[in-house]
Amino acid sequence: MLNGVLGVFCLKRFWRKTNKMFENIRLIAKRNNIVCEPDLSWDKNARIHCCGELSIGFGEKFVWTDSNSIPLTKLVAFHKLLADSVTNPSNDDYSFSFAHNRAVVTIAWKRTDSIGITFSVCHRLHNVDAEVLNKTVWAGTVYTYQSKFYLKVMSVLTTSTKPEVCVKVGEEFWGLAQESFEFKIGQRVRTILGQNVKTPRVGFIVNRFRHDKEKTNIYQLLIDGRILNKRYLPEELESI
Repeated sequence: MLNGVLGVFCLKRFWRKTNKMFENIRLIAKRNNIVCEPDLSWDKNARIHCCGELSIGFGEKFVWTDSNSIPLTKLVAFHKLLADSVTNPSNDDYSFSFAHNRAVVTIAWKRTDSIGITFSVCHRLHNVDAEVLNKTVWAGTVYTYQSKFYLKVMSVLTTSTKPEVCVKVGEEFWGLAQESFEFKIGQRVRTILGQNVKTPRVGFIVNRFRHDKEKTNIYQLLIDGRILNKRYLPEELESI
């Protein structure tokens, strides 16, 4: 954990070992300032927060714990903005700030060319700004940041909490579907045995998309924290 006022240093490197921006994510809920670990007592009204780390090189990192955790909705909004910025034709400057103890950590980024995004991480304490990281990554990497975070969150929720919590958080990640889908993200389902389904499974809807050529919806399942490669048609699944 960083102690005291950070010195100014820049580091050109990739978060390439894990392809994650925020690491060691841990989910908690806060009820009357009491921290609760994920369990079946959580419902759709649970105020879910994230603890985690943001590495900035040379073993240094920003750490968010129970006492200064980040609301899940805030981290979801950050990853959505990050992914949306890749395809923004106006090439705007973006930034997102997180409270960190008595300081503020701001992540700023901008497209540098057709394949690169440059990130800058700044730490502000007592009105003193320090840039602690400056690096460029391949633009496609930001989708990996988002998908890794999404998978981590949904893996915890689907194995520890009620389905209603999974559905609510799934909608926070991807919004309400504009198309007509038979199942919601986060919904608990089981497979229906048939010509193309030989194995009975119980899991949660984690991905869905429209197959225009076949004029049908396609679904992927999350089971025990793992996304199955197999894709299912609507008639091959049923809600439970």
